[in-house]
Amino acid sequence: MDIDIEKLIKAAAGGLDLSNFKGDVVGFKYVENEIGTVAEGATGVQKIYYSAPPSPEQDTCAFTPKDKRGPKFQFLFVDKNGDEDLKRTATEKDRFLRYLHDYQMDSLQLSSSKRDKLIKVVICFCKKWVENKITSPSLSPTAIVRFMTETCEIDRKANRVTIGNVIGQKLTAGEYDEDIYTSVCEYF
Repeated sequence: MDIDIEKLIKAAAGGLDLSNFKGDVVGFKYVENEIGTVAEGATGVQKIYYSAPPSPEQDTCAFTPKDKRGPKFQFLFVDKNGDEDLKRTATEKDRFLRYLHDYQMDSLQLSSSKRDKLIKVVICFCKKWVENKITSPSLSPTAIVRFMTETCEIDRKANRVTIGNVIGQKLTAGEYDEDIYTSVCEYF
């Protein structure tokens, strides 16, 4: 959302003529406009740049996709280029949610309990996805939790890291419920 700072200042100043105000350097911030003198800790309206303001010719976008920092997201279903396979993700989302609906589990929330039925279902689906070569054998618990919470929009009772740890432990140990696995296989 773009806010026109001059309109905001005029509205806050109640129509005062702001043509006499000049920018001031305050600490390491450049202040373009300021209404009156604002004491430290008080509320005021300022347009702040962390360096000198950009010229109109410059691109004012400080963040571009090339500047992304941190690790790349890991996805559960990837294409040959390593990017998320959106078609496969949508297909598996539908399959997973259909299973939950058919077994009256679509209102359950992910929890950090190792005995949680939804976690058992997730583990069985992961096992089947690996067996069918739909996903990598080295599954990322973070990618699994992201798929469940963001893609499938399943609510959770615990934080993502804790749920991911439980899923990771069960996958590493090869633990799965054989009855649930048999029912999951019917959906493939």
